[in-house]
Amino acid sequence: MSNEDRIKWALGVAGWRGNHRPLGGNYALAATTLAEAYLASRWQPIETAPKDGTGVLLFDGDFEIGYWDYETDQWVIDLFGQTKMQPTHWMPIPAAPVATP
Repeated sequence: MSNEDRIKWALGVAGWRGNHRPLGGNYALAATTLAEAYLASRWQPIETAPKDGTGVLLFDGDFEIGYWDYETDQWVIDLFGQTKMQPTHWMPIPAAPVATP
């Protein structure tokens, strides 16, 4: 079973458990949250990327952090908007790790 199949299964179980609550209401929320986080962390087609100036990871054979520049109508990978990129995929920038004591 692939990870994606496992996630789909977990979402199905979360929906059932959420309605019948044999393990409590938090089970459905936890399973749904984990599944959505996993799916959001995968590379997505560039057509689905935000074009509001949000920084994202971009992929075109290499990966860079960049954003959509609405003035030039292009993806750029520097703060001055001079280095252009034609990515095929994107993903959100992951959160920084949390230090444990």
